[in-house]
Amino acid sequence: MACGAAAIVVAPPAAAEPEAAKVLIERVVGEINAALGSNRSRDTKVGEVERILDTYSDLATISRSALGPPARSATSGQLVAFRNAFRGYLARKYTPRFEEFFGSSVSVVAARPWKSHFQVQAVARINDGQAIDVIFMVSTRSGDPLIFDILFSGISVLKTEALEVRGLLERARGDLERLTANLRSLHRSSSSG
Repeated sequence: MACGAAAIVVAPPAAAEPEAAKVLIERVVGEINAALGSNRSRDTKVGEVERILDTYSDLATISRSALGPPARSATSGQLVAFRNAFRGYLARKYTPRFEEFFGSSVSVVAARPWKSHFQVQAVARINDGQAIDVIFMVSTRSGDPLIFDILFSGISVLKTEALEVRGLLERARGDLERLTANLRSLHRSSSSG
């Protein structure tokens, strides 16, 4: 009886997990708006997006998933180097997209369980007034809620980038270190303004 009571006290209510996922996304949206809604240079904004990715996303899982089967035979050092290059690549590629969506008005609508994860639904109203659905996929597998995918109008960033990375790996003739080096140079602007 005492054990059962203790378990009830310790176990958080089921509703707390979707709420934690929703709070996470509200924080992320706020930080992205603060980072991108400024007159900072593009390089500074990209650096802020990298920090946000580091803090609020499951980069280890995302990068391994994007890399696919080659991740299983890669060394830990290769995986860390790839993850860091992939983080910078994502930040450079998606900062302009985030400026389009998050520089306008983003409302976090709801969070709900989805399979073993959570979906947090948001609506972005871009400059022409068009409403775009943005869904954040959140996992609590590591203990803390972390983003592992974002869907813009139903299109998965993770799936899109997995296809892109695997195409780049093919062009690098399966050489992971060459792929990593290539990722470091992609989507770099000629100026930091």
